Order: sequence, then structure tokens, then C-alpha cells
Amino acid sequence: LNQLAQGRITILGDQSFRVLANEFDLEHLLQNLLINAIKYSHSEILITFIGSQGLMIQDQGPGLPEAVVTDLGKPFNKVKRSSDQRA
Repeated sequence: LNQLAQGRITILGDQSFRVLANEFDLEHLLQNLLINAIKYSHSEILITFIGSQGLMIQDQGPGLPEAVVTDLGKPFNKVKRSSDQRA
């Protein structure tokens, strides 16, 4: 991931909290989020740890159309990129 990001990732906040989760699933989730942020954003990617509340990943990518946001997290659902949905 570091090679893909080319120094564009900044990490902020307290990183000393613990997460109760399946290690494989958590790693897979974080990799997907970061790879998408790297792939679709050409500027800085900001990862902020928010104490025991979790983390936030911010980028300047095109985002998703509101119509597909409700389908996020559903199994076996791949959302098309915003640029793919233009007429």
C-alpha cells in the first residue's frame, strides 16, 4: 500500500486503542478502503483514529452517487464508479 500511495497518506489521532474483530476480516476491510482511496483520489488521504469510536478515512475522490449509497455493505454487490454511470 505504501508504494501505491506514494507518501499521500497522513495518519492522525490516538492509535493505541484495541478493536474486537476477526483479524482477517478487519485487514481485508481496511485494505479495500485504502486501495479505493488511493485508486480514486489524486490528493492526500487522511486517516484519523477517533479514540475507541473508530477511524475515519478521507480522500478527495469522486465519491458515490446517492442512489447507490444504500447498497453499500450488501454482500456480492459491486457499485459502479461514478464515471461509469454517465450517459
